Amino acid sequence: MIIHIQIIFFLIIAYEFIKYVKILNLIKQNLIIYKKINKVFFSKKISDQWKQKAAQAYSKKLFVSSFKLIFYFSIIVFLFLLFLFFDKKFIFFINSLYGLIELTLIFFIYHTVRKKINAKL
Repeated sequence: MIIHIQIIFFLIIAYEFIKYVKILNLIKQNLIIYKKINKVFFSKKISDQWKQKAAQAYSKKLFVSSFKLIFYFSIIVFLFLLFLFFDKKFIFFINSLYGLIELTLIFFIYHTVRKKINAKL
């Protein structure tokens, strides 16, 4: 019973953290920068000087965005390890078929409840 409560807390904390820091927007931003870099490098109309300046600017943006992503994912991993520290069975339960099904159901239930609550506000 305690493992189910831990899973609920872990899922809610991770979900809210991902929503708060907008990880999906960072991933989209990284993909946009990658597309711009490819466009600049493979364009025949752009001079080499401009390619150097653009590559430098895009690489700085990409570095900052990627560093944020790595930092946010490391926080989620730290949170997972924190839950694992309190209960060693946590990882075995999550990796089991029953645990994955429970995790998925809790996620979808929480997501729909959160959407309905936010829609009323």
